[in-house]
Amino acid sequence: MKTENNFNIEQQSNEEERFINEKITWLKYVYNQEARLNNLSGHGFGLRRPDYERRSDDAFEESQNINFPASTIFELNGTNYTFEVDKGVFNPEFFSISKRVAADFPYQELKDKSILEFGPGIGAQMVLLGLNGAKKVVGIESNTKSVENSQKNIKKYNLEDTVEIRKGNMFSSLKENEKFASIYFHSPYFFKNEVNGDLNSALYDQDYEALIRFIYLGKKYLEPEGNLLLLYSDTINMDLMSTIIKDADMTEEIIKRYKSKSRMEPLGFIFSKIYPNN
Repeated sequence: MKTENNFNIEQQSNEEERFINEKITWLKYVYNQEARLNNLSGHGFGLRRPDYERRSDDAFEESQNINFPASTIFELNGTNYTFEVDKGVFNPEFFSISKRVAADFPYQELKDKSILEFGPGIGAQMVLLGLNGAKKVVGIESNTKSVENSQKNIKKYNLEDTVEIRKGNMFSSLKENEKFASIYFHSPYFFKNEVNGDLNSALYDQDYEALIRFIYLGKKYLEPEGNLLLLYSDTINMDLMSTIIKDADMTEEIIKRYKSKSRMEPLGFIFSKIYPNN
């Protein structure tokens, strides 16, 4: 039997789905129409980067053909932290940007705060936040193998009381009235019209849905004066990115730009803070 509480959560989820679908339809129309009117071949809503996609696909395949269980090391303030990496999970050894951003994360600013992360993979960033004074860290992950991998690393560092991993899809997995001081998302690198499989969704974002969902819905789940932390690649449609942020009535503050250190990654990355205008 459905309680009133469950009904309200389900109703809110349905409303959010309609809202996101409407935004995707609108953005597609605006950008594809502009490309047609200005005869901009290869432009429009979704920009494809075949050369970079191919190289990243190769790295992804290679990352799943090593000996498992594997491990990776994150360095922070002169200390090395070792994390287990299971097969079927995004491996930071092959995509080093995760380690570089972890070294630049605003830990002091997030001390004694509640933080949410989408798609934590092996759980390294959640663990580092927990070790550096976060009050509560919640990770939401759609890949069952990533959930299990994260649980191992959380347990390894004895953070079960501080860090929690949940199986689910972004905001639909949150509890009623749950809010956070900061919400972090390492977004997929590339656009695609259709994405199949949990691992592919780490590299590809179907119709930019994850990115659009994160920005438009994210501010609803922030505490007062909270912010979104977003890592994204410069292979996405940057003009579209600006339009989404502006339409969501938010402002972007770039924390750091990164140049790729591997031919397997996109040219560069942007780590930014996005906060509501009111």
